[in-house]
Amino acid sequence: CEAIAVQTMCDSCNCKEFLPNPWKPEKCINCYHDHSPNSQTANGQQGTAKRMLFPVASTRNIEASTSTEDNLSMTPPSFPKRDRLPSAPTSSNSTLNESTSQSSRRPLPKPPGKTTTKPPQNENQNEKAASHRNHIVQELLTTERDFVKYVKTLIAEFLVPLREDPRGAKNPELIFSNIEQINGINDVLLKHLEEQMASWNNDSTKIGNIFLEVGPYLKPYYTTYTEKYAEAQSHLTECEKISQFSNFIETVTAEKTKLTVRSLMIMPIQRIPRYNLLLEDLVKHTPSDHVDMHDLEKALKKMKSIADDINTAIKQGENRQKMLIIQESISGGHKFLEPHRQYIRDGQLLKVCRKTNKMRWFFLFNDLLVYASFGALTSTM
Repeated sequence: CEAIAVQTMCDSCNCKEFLPNPWKPEKCINCYHDHSPNSQTANGQQGTAKRMLFPVASTRNIEASTSTEDNLSMTPPSFPKRDRLPSAPTSSNSTLNESTSQSSRRPLPKPPGKTTTKPPQNENQNEKAASHRNHIVQELLTTERDFVKYVKTLIAEFLVPLREDPRGAKNPELIFSNIEQINGINDVLLKHLEEQMASWNNDSTKIGNIFLEVGPYLKPYYTTYTEKYAEAQSHLTECEKISQFSNFIETVTAEKTKLTVRSLMIMPIQRIPRYNLLLEDLVKHTPSDHVDMHDLEKALKKMKSIADDINTAIKQGENRQKMLIIQESISGGHKFLEPHRQYIRDGQLLKVCRKTNKMRWFFLFNDLLVYASFGALTSTM
């Protein structure tokens, strides 16, 4: 392996020899002058050692011929002198770095630079909350514009033409329920939001009062639409069996709306939950001492109440739709649809009879249990 040797120049005798260990003070092997920093030369001057590094093939060539203690009193062997030394390696990966002990290494001082003071953490949090609050309000306004646009498209491209010409369908207006009332109340909501955003100030502009004013009108209109949604879907399915009606729906979808009529019809069902998510996020990123905080909390509570009523209305609509299917599937003209009655479940059971047990289909309601033979059930079941 390669090793590192050091050339030391003695101030007393100007000898240049190679010492095997460059990091320990050694005496000159020709004149025995001490080259340590605290030593004195023959002239009374402090000894110095000038060191230069270069790679050699091996340090074994400079070992003494014998290893006994008597060699200490012998004349040191002479080494061949070199007129020119190779240049010292500049690579940071040289073996010199490897021979340096970890304890002798000191970290370099960091270069002077500009000291920057970090802003307080509370200020950063307030800035992030204000930025997020602005983003939520912008999203609320943008999604409201899109929603109103799609509701108007449903009315202008489907409801109005079918009202003028049913295309062979009976009562096509039942498909769209009270969508025109929803369009009217959301137009008012959009107008209020645009007015507030025109002079938006994150510290003083209020949003919660808008929902407190419009909320009482949202509840009845959206609840009515939700209750009739399942019935509207069933009526649309029946109307689509008429070729003239279905051709009209397909043509308008392909050429104008790019969205199916069912995709447009479900948007009012999804709008109230969307309000809840946005208001909840807005409350989360509004300071407790903000002027709008009190109204926002009340508005969020109001919209959650509307959402709960809509979910209840959806379940009731599905329940009525299921009872209508059961009523139509059992022959004999039985009527099961009642305002207080709720469908629970149905399935196949083994009825214990006098002579032999028979399989029957059972329907369980909250106040009634009905069973029928498979021959009495129509294909709809």
